[in-house]
Amino acid sequence: MPVDAKHRHLMKIEAFIGWGVIVVIALLIWLQAACGGGQIPTPSHKAASTPNGIAVVSQQPIPADVLPEIDKQYQDLLDIASSQYEVYPAYSNIKVQILPVSPLCDNISFLITQSVAPGTNYDGSVFDKDGQVNGQVSICAAGRFLEPETVQVTVEGIRTAPVVRYELEHWLLYRVDRQRYLQTAYHYDAGHPIL
Repeated sequence: MPVDAKHRHLMKIEAFIGWGVIVVIALLIWLQAACGGGQIPTPSHKAASTPNGIAVVSQQPIPADVLPEIDKQYQDLLDIASSQYEVYPAYSNIKVQILPVSPLCDNISFLITQSVAPGTNYDGSVFDKDGQVNGQVSICAAGRFLEPETVQVTVEGIRTAPVVRYELEHWLLYRVDRQRYLQTAYHYDAGHPIL
């Protein structure tokens, strides 16, 4: 291969590597911006586990006193449910997400906003915080179960009411009795057949 051909080939490789580096740097900058400035939650403030191993995540620091309370409420549910079902602790299959209390709600609730068909699912009802029939529902909730494993609550809800226990009932029935789970999903027939 003549020297000029080798030189041109090396120049093409250098240009290719140069553009590759630029693309990688741009991708890293985009990822850092998309992931909240590259901040990784620390175990003591943004992610934790209860003494029995339930994963807990939050955008704010997680108070240490709520972690054993989550375990207690789960154990209470298991104790009650064991009279109707053969249940076994499954701490590692649960995730509790702690959300901030909304100023539009009571002192233990957060705001859930979702799109629905206009006039359905509380749209425009007294529970809808915007009060309009517009296909957007904003309701206050003390707790919420998201299939298949996440329970959403507030710190205040954990401390003052058995919200975790009630939301974990949805989780438990989702796993052991889908028929009864459907009753809990939309709170038909009182919504909590075990508790």
